[in-house]
Amino acid sequence: MPQSSDAFFDHLSSNNAPACRICLVSESNSQTGKLLQPCNCKGSVKYVHANCLKKSILYSKKRGEDVIKCELCLETYKMTLTLGRKNNDMPNLRKGLIFFISILSLFSIWVLWKIVRAIEILCTMEEDPFGDYDYDQEFLGEKVHRGVKILGFSASVILVCLKATRYMKKNSETRWNIYNKNEEVPRDMKLLTKLQTLRKLERPQKKL
Repeated sequence: MPQSSDAFFDHLSSNNAPACRICLVSESNSQTGKLLQPCNCKGSVKYVHANCLKKSILYSKKRGEDVIKCELCLETYKMTLTLGRKNNDMPNLRKGLIFFISILSLFSIWVLWKIVRAIEILCTMEEDPFGDYDYDQEFLGEKVHRGVKILGFSASVILVCLKATRYMKKNSETRWNIYNKNEEVPRDMKLLTKLQTLRKLERPQKKL
């Protein structure tokens, strides 16, 4: 029996907690991903961390559908894969939108302050209609009305820009999920093609 297998069974004998069959660790974190039962393997080899399995698939020398099959029980892993769009201009566009949102937000705060100030003057004019004021009520009322319109338009633009930045972030990231064997996952007919693309992107290229 290989030394790694001996270490694995020694680990199990000292710790009854389920452990990953690749890294031999039972704890899960952001680096390992959650501990899964992705296939029909039984006993000490039925658990594997999601990210450990992803690395195994990425660096596997197998081809075709064998890449997504367990090498022990030959069960096909259940997974979904969405490739992020590789657009070099995407980060700059997103930064530009965030800067524009910041400027527009500051402008909106300034407009809101002007509205509040005009309302305060209107309230003062109601209490003391014979005071000496620089503007009349009609002008201030129009100013408040116009300011509210500007605020509404600015809020709409900010909302659209926020949705655009989220869309850019979402579509620039690759999302790869592996599931437990008993979970219902829709079949993706293009999974192998996308996985092949991902393997070419992630695996280091050999120098000629």
